[in-house]
Amino acid sequence: MACAAATLMAGILTTSGAGRFAAVDAAVRSSATITVGESASATAVTVHPPPRLPERMVARVAAVPGVARAVGDIAFPVTAFDSQGRVLSARGADRTEAHGWSSAALTPYSLVAGHPPLDAEQVVLDARLADHDGLRVSEHVRIVTPAGGREFRISGIATSDGRGDPGQSALFFSDPAARQLGGASGQVNAVAVFSPPGVGSSALQSRSVGRWGRG
Repeated sequence: MACAAATLMAGILTTSGAGRFAAVDAAVRSSATITVGESASATAVTVHPPPRLPERMVARVAAVPGVARAVGDIAFPVTAFDSQGRVLSARGADRTEAHGWSSAALTPYSLVAGHPPLDAEQVVLDARLADHDGLRVSEHVRIVTPAGGREFRISGIATSDGRGDPGQSALFFSDPAARQLGGASGQVNAVAVFSPPGVGSSALQSRSVGRWGRG
């Protein structure tokens, strides 16, 4: 009789690599594996996306020697529309993810117009997303999130200058709004780790593996 068991390790420390975490030295993520079957016939299946981590992990990571700063990352899929009801898209991207503004530092994204989102009614758009659809600061867009769809005012436009994931465009809410809209109250998708000069990801691995495990 087939059975399924889930194994979750909260806190797998990995090097950041390229992509959306290009500016960080390491990242802590959860890992979920489901084993289906028994004995030699068992098959390991990776669950995607991985489960979120409790937000208290941010403080635990920040307390590790050699960590200069730890940032809790929230990520969730969204669909954005312009005032004519057309889906916003960035050239070369097949999806759009939303984050809290704190996550802009992970790539990094920097503002080229406007200001960060200051309240739950504002959003910053990826410049690729804004440019492709001719959007400007102070215009309104409708965004569908896991919490539903409504209008937001564009407070700023940010660029990653070619860094990040080319297949993904981004937009940024205020951190409190991202937690509410993404259904992430008390949780984060990952913890991004910044180390001071002279402390690389390998040193962070050796100092942290006893606490969370190695990815």
